[in-house]
Amino acid sequence: MKDRNSAIKKLMDFVYLFEDYLHSGYRRNHPEFELPPVDSTISPEVKMSENTKLTGIKKRIQTCTLCYLHYNRKNALAGGGSENPDIVIVGGGPNEEEDNAGEGFAGMAGNYLKKWIDAIHFSLPEQCFICNIVRCRSPQNREPRIEEIKSCLPYFDEQIMVLNPKVILALGRIPGQVLSGDFSKEVDELRNLSFDYKGIPLVITYHPDSVLQDSNLRKPVWEDLKKLSKIVEKRTGSQ
Repeated sequence: MKDRNSAIKKLMDFVYLFEDYLHSGYRRNHPEFELPPVDSTISPEVKMSENTKLTGIKKRIQTCTLCYLHYNRKNALAGGGSENPDIVIVGGGPNEEEDNAGEGFAGMAGNYLKKWIDAIHFSLPEQCFICNIVRCRSPQNREPRIEEIKSCLPYFDEQIMVLNPKVILALGRIPGQVLSGDFSKEVDELRNLSFDYKGIPLVITYHPDSVLQDSNLRKPVWEDLKKLSKIVEKRTGSQ
């Protein structure tokens, strides 16, 4: 185990040294990195305890050092909104603007998302909780790596257990693939299939940024939002 950890540390030091030079032209002063136990990064199982309250989860996310992304972040985004939501909305990871603001879906994408939710007669944040699969910004906004996703996903699982929403709305390819478990398909295929995540219906659609760049995506997003609304109505009526 000791040899394994040493080898991984050397490899990751090289990878992040390269990213430091690519991003800023110089090596950053990183604190000593300690690898977490293997189980803490790869196990999808989450044990319920008194720390699974939202405030406890938030504190652990904000102080998390399970992967290298914590070196370059300004804020670790725990998510926010209703503590009894109908909908949990999930993005891929924060961009630079959201990292600076300490808030997910900041700027134009957030404003556009609010219009989507308003259109199906729900409200942000009163009926929704918003979070990301990965809670820290990746260097140069690159896609998160699988080990970074595995480090963060247990936090999402804990939040889902506490929040127990009626439906999960995944925005974009990364949350769509991660939560559906299907990494072979893009959003245009995933959105037409039926999934659930830990027993909760999962609706997959395009990210607001994608729709802002391509107005042809408005119609399929509207279809997905109507599907989401019907799921909430059905599950509300069955309670």
